Amino acid sequence: MTDMLLPTSPSSSPRYTLTHEGRLYAAFTAEALATAGVPADAIETAQAIAHREAVKAECRRRIYAVGSAEAQMNVTSITATISAKTASSRSDAEKAILDAASQSIEWVTAMRQRFTELADDMSADYLGDASWPECPEAVIDLYAQF
Repeated sequence: MTDMLLPTSPSSSPRYTLTHEGRLYAAFTAEALATAGVPADAIETAQAIAHREAVKAECRRRIYAVGSAEAQMNVTSITATISAKTASSRSDAEKAILDAASQSIEWVTAMRQRFTELADDMSADYLGDASWPECPEAVIDLYAQF
């Protein structure tokens, strides 16, 4: 069985949970982990994991702010339906939907790439709008329909 240790005092510093040498350290600050004898490399690993998860959540939040999961499924369905038509039989509106859907895929790909870069940089301002690719207006308009 794993021993579980809890910090002795509350703090507003980031908290990490990790297991080291069979002991579970739950909700410890980096300083409290160091004081408890957890090696610096184990603390840095916990910090990197927490940072990566925070950046991932922010990336996901930004994508879903443009289009909910339901809207994304609807866009996928409509683009599949339109794509089944020959190019010459598509209306201008349908061509615009396909173009916006293509821009959406490109934007999400850029967001994922930026996630990787921000997750690898512990000092990155991943909450700042300037840190993320701007969503094309056509994509915003497309998802607003659903």
